[in-house]
Amino acid sequence: MDFSDQTTDIRNAIAFITGEPHVDPGRIGILGTSYGGGLTIWTAAHDPRVKCAAAQVPGMGGQRGQAFYDRGYAMMARQARGEIEPVPFEQGAPSGKMSAYAHMRYNTAKDVPFSVMEAARRVNVPLLVIDGGKEELMDIRENGGRVAEIVKANGTPVQYHVFADMSHYGVYGPYQQIGRAHV
Repeated sequence: MDFSDQTTDIRNAIAFITGEPHVDPGRIGILGTSYGGGLTIWTAAHDPRVKCAAAQVPGMGGQRGQAFYDRGYAMMARQARGEIEPVPFEQGAPSGKMSAYAHMRYNTAKDVPFSVMEAARRVNVPLLVIDGGKEELMDIRENGGRVAEIVKANGTPVQYHVFADMSHYGVYGPYQQIGRAHV
């Protein structure tokens, strides 16, 4: 889970697609699901080629607080001094509700500058956010709901939909067709 590398990949994909002969570079939209929802918001805020965005069951890092930044900067110092590995295998495993993803690793030191909540303040393109009322991995009020409020407060068009019976992975089932009807 490397936010900086992944946002670079997204921006490179946009660069590639704008060179295609049948693509109108003035009408580029992006969609991200789960962790990709946060990547989508950040990219929409920082890449002027993006003209609209949609985030499904998005993980926005809504629980960031001082402890997150303290851990990130401490990890950065330890990585710089060679005390821990650059990709924190031992220290970067998700915990709590995310422990089912123990095969993935977070590099908190690299994620420090990538605040989706701060980026949301810069989003000026139409945004659709879809959340599940039975979201089991995060608090939707502190993630998709909060981003929708921030974007709306900026005067940017935003639609926020919560499907009451949908879980995090329900977006890939019957709700996928319902969501398409709202776009």
